[in-house]
Amino acid sequence: MPLVTVIGDGQLARMMQQAGIELGLTVRLLAGSGGSSAAQATADVWLGQYTEEQVVREISTGADAVTFDHEHVPNAYLEALIDEGVNVQPQPSALINAQDKLVMRKKMREIGAPVPPFAAIEAVDDATGFFDATDGAICLKARRGGYDGKGVWFPATREETATLVADLLEQGVPLMAEQKVRLVRELSAMVARTPSGQVEAWPVVESVQADGICYLAVAPAPVATEGQRRIVEQAGLLARQVATDLGVTGVLAVELFETEDEAGQPEIIVNEL
Repeated sequence: MPLVTVIGDGQLARMMQQAGIELGLTVRLLAGSGGSSAAQATADVWLGQYTEEQVVREISTGADAVTFDHEHVPNAYLEALIDEGVNVQPQPSALINAQDKLVMRKKMREIGAPVPPFAAIEAVDDATGFFDATDGAICLKARRGGYDGKGVWFPATREETATLVADLLEQGVPLMAEQKVRLVRELSAMVARTPSGQVEAWPVVESVQADGICYLAVAPAPVATEGQRRIVEQAGLLARQVATDLGVTGVLAVELFETEDEAGQPEIIVNEL
């Protein structure tokens, strides 16, 4: 049976194990602990840390494919595996866009996907300048590692912005800033893409948030007006475009914000991958 190494031990890896049974695949799991979600449902569990290159190399030996349930594996490890002929999917060239929010923002702008104004923040002056340019509508984000509302800040004043950025940069947190938007609701468009380029999509979902965490997903996303119908359709097309332009293999979730322009007309922007 084909062997798939899965690096990561969360709920997504657990679901891959369950799906693999039906597909006739064997999953070999790299887990941080035996009590993790995926380790509880997988027979072939290796305990170790994805941050250790030798561990990643050993568990990938002999696998027909290597994949992940999170985006945090260092790309240098993956490039080395690819150089040795290991079938790594998705490849680092696609994965980097889920690892680094600034890289993702630049790539989205390059392919013509809608994004808010943004900037790299490497000094306090960068942040205060962005605060001034957006009339205080600033959202600070950690470029790497943030999730579920973590790594996101909304300073209310110029002084608060300067103090916060100084503290975060001193801690070594890589930062970016983007302009806050008039959020109407959050949408998620999920697509799956094969290495040969075939793309299939699930219905677009509305994600209801509380304290930065999704507690309710409504599928398909409700459509009450013609404008919402157009936005949901656009979300699905955008997800297909992003998966294709980034060369994604596997499942990609494109998180989007439905917003309003100055005239109150619905618009959409890409939030995260």
